[in-house]
Amino acid sequence: MTFKEISNKICAELPEGWEITVCFEKDAGYVELINRYTGEYVEFDSNRENLIQEMADALEYTKE
Repeated sequence: MTFKEISNKICAELPEGWEITVCFEKDAGYVELINRYTGEYVEFDSNRENLIQEMADALEYTKE
């Protein structure tokens, strides 16, 4: 699967009120999880081996 296909699959499963953002900057890539109801950035556990796994970990957090 491509990155876009995986992203679309995660978006389809993402509960309303949550936003997962993939960020890129010089020397870093990371995922942010935002609760859209409160506007707060949420910390979530992730093994952070790669961005796709980190996106999946963020999605799992929203389902807890």
